[in-house]
Amino acid sequence: MCDLHDSLVEYNVNFNGFKITPQNTFYKINPELNLYFEVIDYSDLVNSAEKRHEVFFKTLGINRN
Repeated sequence: MCDLHDSLVEYNVNFNGFKITPQNTFYKINPELNLYFEVIDYSDLVNSAEKRHEVFFKTLGINRN
């Protein structure tokens, strides 16, 4: 989780073997360690969590606005 900016994405794609996903995150697979990791922009993570929990908050009567 980090703030993604163009130079960071470009560096990791060009020199570290990362690939870009359709959601504009990037990932890398390490088969020796059986490891998959994905880099997600912090604001995208927060937005996703808010959307995922919106119904729960409404059920509890909590207004998130």
